[in-house]
Amino acid sequence: MSLAAAPARSASARAPVAKARAVPWSVVAGLLFWLAAVAAGYRAQHFLTPENQVVAGALWYGAAVVLAVAGIGLIDRRAAPREQRAAEPTLAPRVWRAPRQAGGLALTLVGVAVGAGMTYLLWIQPRGGFVAPKALFFDPSTVYGKAFWLWVVAMAAVLGGAALMARNPPRLSWARPSRAGLIELAGVLGLLAITLAYRLIGLPQIPYEVHGDEAAIGVAARAIMHGDAPSLFWVGWADVPNMSYAIPAAFMSLVGDNLFGLRIASVVQGTLSVLLTYLIARRLFGWRIGLVAGVLLAMNHWHVHFSRTGFHYMQAVFAGTLFVYLMLRAIDTRRAANWLLAGFAVGLGFEVYYGARIAPVIGAVYLVHQAVRDRAFFTKHWSGVLAMCGGALLFAAPVIVFFVQHPDTFLNRTNGVSVTNPDIQNHLIRSFGVNTLGEAMLIQLRNSVLAFNQRGETSLQYGHHGPLVDYWTSVFFVVGLAVITFRLTRPRYSMLAAWFWLTLIAGSVMTVDALFSPRVVIITPVLFIAAAIGIDAGWRGVSVVGGRIATWAFVLPLLALGALAARENYDIYFNQHIVKEQPAGFATLFATYVNGINDKYRVYWLGPADSYIRYDTIDFLSPNLDALDIRDKPLRLPVDRVPRDKGIAFLARAGTESRLNAVEQMYPGSQRVTIAQTNGYVQFYAYLVSHDAILAAKPDALVDDGRIPVLTPEELAARDKERASRGTP
Repeated sequence: MSLAAAPARSASARAPVAKARAVPWSVVAGLLFWLAAVAAGYRAQHFLTPENQVVAGALWYGAAVVLAVAGIGLIDRRAAPREQRAAEPTLAPRVWRAPRQAGGLALTLVGVAVGAGMTYLLWIQPRGGFVAPKALFFDPSTVYGKAFWLWVVAMAAVLGGAALMARNPPRLSWARPSRAGLIELAGVLGLLAITLAYRLIGLPQIPYEVHGDEAAIGVAARAIMHGDAPSLFWVGWADVPNMSYAIPAAFMSLVGDNLFGLRIASVVQGTLSVLLTYLIARRLFGWRIGLVAGVLLAMNHWHVHFSRTGFHYMQAVFAGTLFVYLMLRAIDTRRAANWLLAGFAVGLGFEVYYGARIAPVIGAVYLVHQAVRDRAFFTKHWSGVLAMCGGALLFAAPVIVFFVQHPDTFLNRTNGVSVTNPDIQNHLIRSFGVNTLGEAMLIQLRNSVLAFNQRGETSLQYGHHGPLVDYWTSVFFVVGLAVITFRLTRPRYSMLAAWFWLTLIAGSVMTVDALFSPRVVIITPVLFIAAAIGIDAGWRGVSVVGGRIATWAFVLPLLALGALAARENYDIYFNQHIVKEQPAGFATLFATYVNGINDKYRVYWLGPADSYIRYDTIDFLSPNLDALDIRDKPLRLPVDRVPRDKGIAFLARAGTESRLNAVEQMYPGSQRVTIAQTNGYVQFYAYLVSHDAILAAKPDALVDDGRIPVLTPEELAARDKERASRGTP
């Protein structure tokens, strides 16, 4: 054959053949299972709400769980979320002769000695308590003021010593941020903006209702501000340590002694808990899951409510997330200072609202699980764990002394709501209409589990009778929780499972009237970390199958989901809950109204007998109220005393407004006002009589200069008699 007859090779034939991209069929199958699980989940949620068919909803959710666990397992074989943990730090040899480390050791020993002295000083005080009149808790001229400053010095010295002894001290460095880093930074800024928008807008007015417990916390904080609680280490209202009230007191001192100052403390702690949730999820699963979890938590109506009110419940969420984050950070860095800070967070959990006390149990589950999986774990971290325990003991030492001296106060509140209390057991059996405690406990478990997707909660502090997780997020919460629960052999999942299930059992199933949401509010971060895990599984599956284009394309349905969740949470809280379900009640409306007229009128309250205006909400919102508490007692007309520059506002509760008829007859032509809730229910009536009209009806009426601080006629007469005996005008 001649060369001319040989077929010529084309350019395309000479080019190397591109390797075909292998189709990851296991991931495709996993993604299909995931989609089927989401579809089954939304079908289940539709049965639960709005159709209220619990059995059908449970069956569909069961199918969704099976599909999700199988599908996400297949996806994770190729693209599991990775822990964003720092590389194992390099530890320099410990040379105690080095000035820095020797100085750190000496400073630590000084801190321990100061802490011991502080503990002894508190221990030798009389068990009945040493009360210094009108002394602030940090006043060094008092015994408890000295103890406070010794406590601060001890913690600062121990922390400084730990930092100096570090074998891998932190170094400031600056690296040019990568594209992924800039995207993450933008996401964090957006997360912060969403969080603050849901919590700051209209804060002094929303929610409208100022619950009595919220006001009681404000009253306790005000007492600390005025020196009526001279020890930070005692317990205050409801047997909660005074530090819980010192936190809002600090914000009220800075921002204002009012409702805004009280509520801004919760705003700050709620915002920090959202950011800490992002940081926890980021370390465990990556920044994508962290951002999704943070955004969903930021919008959640349950978390928003307790971040906007002056209750101390958000303290538990902040203290709990702070401890978990610091513990994870300490494991990464192997720095004693971080372990010590984690211990301080544990101590803080024992000085704020009770819900935070579950946090060290969650941390213990994670540490023990790590030690079981890695025999070298405690070899590397035993000193850090010891430092954490020491930090917790040092931070909580003052309140531990108080609890040892007054042991009934430590579990008093818990015993009052626990199912171990025979009275609570009888209450549950009667209220559920069952015969045995076991049957009642099954109902408690059912009510606790259904609270998030169907039933809602029972507290008066929130009182939301609908799902605690919005419709659009609830499916992914169930899917993610199933994955977490079925992966108990992995430490990061076991910690989240312990966080959810131990909190739910101890704080809800084992306490009266499940689910009482303030007791388990610390559970909120794990709800949305679970939801983010469920969402991100589909995102990872799409990325493996479709590549970079599919990765970015997934952002569109994710944004749609976020918009739907944002709209629903906003509507649930700002349009339904505060307006229809929990509008401002009598005490809030009364305080708001009298604040507006207090400069022009003295209030005469005309009842009924069981309607008290010496109530926490009114005391907090109207601390300078000028009022006579007559209630159902006879009102002598015309009145025989009048303020020098003010008239009198006669107020009567709805149903007893007939008492105003005699007032109208005595002082005709004055203004009558009706005060009603946003839902239209009338709460009380006011009849405003001017100063001149009072004097015209009784020219010889007593004109006084001082205010009447909400006294009954008998108390007012006794006060006048005492003043007369002392010659006081």
